[in-house]
Amino acid sequence: MASTPRISSYEEILNLPGFLEQNLITPENFSSVFSDYQIRDRDMHCCLVSDRGLCNHKHNFGYVIQLQDGTLSVMGNDCAERKFGASGGIIQGINLYENTKVAEQKLGKVFDYANNFDEYLEKLSKIEIDLKNIEKFYSDSKTRLGSRNYLKLNERYKAANTKIEVKTYKVGNPNPDNPDEENLIYMGTYIIGHISFLTIFDNKDFKVYEKKILKLREALRDAFKVHSQIIEGETIKPALLRKKVSTIMSQLNSFDDLESTITSRISAIEKFRRTDPEILCYLTDDFESSKLFASICMEFHGIQNMKEESYLRSLEIKYSTSLRCHRVKAADHSIMQRLSFY
Repeated sequence: MASTPRISSYEEILNLPGFLEQNLITPENFSSVFSDYQIRDRDMHCCLVSDRGLCNHKHNFGYVIQLQDGTLSVMGNDCAERKFGASGGIIQGINLYENTKVAEQKLGKVFDYANNFDEYLEKLSKIEIDLKNIEKFYSDSKTRLGSRNYLKLNERYKAANTKIEVKTYKVGNPNPDNPDEENLIYMGTYIIGHISFLTIFDNKDFKVYEKKILKLREALRDAFKVHSQIIEGETIKPALLRKKVSTIMSQLNSFDDLESTITSRISAIEKFRRTDPEILCYLTDDFESSKLFASICMEFHGIQNMKEESYLRSLEIKYSTSLRCHRVKAADHSIMQRLSFY
């Protein structure tokens, strides 16, 4: 646990929740060192009790002690050692407190990771689970969307083009030279919506984060190990300690960025899953690609026993009615058509 700031006035001590004056401290009711004090405006009377009775010596420097019942009291800085010897539980508590302060000073930010080791390890486990879910989403998406649609969405992301546009037509009189083919007369181009989740199709390689997680887990364990060594009073040469801290932080500095990256991607994927994919049926003018989106749309809306062609026709009726035309077609071309054009 982290140490609390040094207390510098009697008023601060009085305002501590649970502090009681003349609250007797014994080896049996001692729990831990809460803080330390250095007070010049008042003499503090030590509340430590030994077999020789109450200490009651005046001190300007000492410790705020937490007792087993949760209340607080004060003790002089050297009274425990003088009265109970260096092997007592109270002395061990003081050593733990002082070593913790040393660890905070020497380890810097590494101390926070080590002191909250379990919390960070739990966060890392969640990141690992989220990463696997992200990788599964992309693996499934490439199958469900089809390679053309996936590449098209990536192309849209690179161009920052979120618009879904359709071209509208009216059916004119049949062409005498080709009476079986509809004579479509262009009317206009309209935006029917915007893709709000293009960022998830940036084609980012999330595999690289698997190795990053392994390095972070190793760095956390190293932080905990060096923290424990200092807390237990083990001497580490300053140069070696600086090197260890530098190596550990070179990895742990990226913890927050990794967590933010994975969390934001999970959030974006969830928004994608909750968004009606209807307009994507008009992502390109490739009919087979549109059928894949039609299948996804029907699943999203819980529509069963309908063919993709029928669903696409129902969409065309919906938009043609809204746009006052006879036919509606995607304004954008499929990737394959565009490549052949160039």
